Amino acid sequence: MKFTKEQAHEALVAKMTEKGEALNLSKQTITGHVEHLMSIAANDETTLDDFVQKALPFLKMADGQARHDATVNVEERVKKGIDEYKKSHTVTQKDGDEPDDAQKALLDRISALEKDIKERRDAELVTSKRKELLSKMKEIGVKDDEWAKDFTADIQIGEKFDVEATAKKMLELYNKHHSETPFNVTPEVGGSGNGASTYADEVIKQAAAIAKSHRLE
Repeated sequence: MKFTKEQAHEALVAKMTEKGEALNLSKQTITGHVEHLMSIAANDETTLDDFVQKALPFLKMADGQARHDATVNVEERVKKGIDEYKKSHTVTQKDGDEPDDAQKALLDRISALEKDIKERRDAELVTSKRKELLSKMKEIGVKDDEWAKDFTADIQIGEKFDVEATAKKMLELYNKHHSETPFNVTPEVGGSGNGASTYADEVIKQAAAIAKSHRLE
């Protein structure tokens, strides 16, 4: 191989954290994965860049699974603690008794934890559903990724969000947008210089104006 285990580890960690992400896998776990992957996916001719390209998807998947497992574990422990606290205090607290300051503080903390768990789950749901929507839109015919991201940015997503139905509506909007793309400009617009480029810019500008008038409510 044309690189060392340490170089591979360093390059992969740099790629996985290039946007400021926090790693969920420990250094020891990543090293173990790197050693295993080097034994099955690299030979004497493999370059560092080639290896990183092969290994990165696997490590990203493993890191994501570690994050999910950690979140689920924490949520389960918090929920268990909340249930146990509520059960014990339901039994021992007399009817009509007001909780003391310590109990109030603990109840507030429990409420905050429950709210935090719900917010994180809601955020994960929105991210997951939005990715699913963009993927489905591309699958059924929306080929412009930038257009898709722009026109789905304001869509409200909840538990009962229908990906299939929304993707079809977005495809209708996309097709309508393209059918109404103006062609009342010519490559000669702008006079000297790159006429074709100026023409394309003008078409895009006018198409965007039409598309915005057809945004989903």
